[in-house]
Amino acid sequence: MMLKRTRIGIGIGILVLVILLIGIISVASASAESSQDTQSKGAVSEFNDSNSQREPLPDFGPQTFEDLKSDPNILATKGQIPQYYTQAERQNWLGKLYTTYKLIGDDMSPYAYPKGSVLGHGLNFNGYIEVMLYKEMDVTDSQINEMYNVINKKANGASIQDIPVVFSKSDFFHDLCKFHFQ
Repeated sequence: MMLKRTRIGIGIGILVLVILLIGIISVASASAESSQDTQSKGAVSEFNDSNSQREPLPDFGPQTFEDLKSDPNILATKGQIPQYYTQAERQNWLGKLYTTYKLIGDDMSPYAYPKGSVLGHGLNFNGYIEVMLYKEMDVTDSQINEMYNVINKKANGASIQDIPVVFSKSDFFHDLCKFHFQ
């Protein structure tokens, strides 16, 4: 009789422990999702917040593309980076670029590796969108123009004309690990 109660007690203890673990995992999962939602929703407002206490943004502008011409990994630059003089102006610009980056999403899928040469694309804090292309694949000027037109069309929807985009070549494993998507 005592042995039966002990087994029942252990069984109930294990059941309670399993229920607690499931509850903890559910709460942690919901908390993580909520945190991600808050973070992604706050990203654009962070760019647009002129009172942001973040480190100063780089002094990007039309000269940025000139500086990139000496980089052997840059295949092409398209569009223009406007000149901005204040942190608030640069933050607002990055907010618009971020909006465009989010709009591009699935439109770049046909160009994505392994079907295409695109390894990834993202916002660069030097004032442009960067598209990383796998360096082992040949990419023609017409393919770059086609991708740029897709991006520029979405940018027009975010009130950006002649969006600045840098097309760079990358080593699939080495450089992709360094690239940060915002």
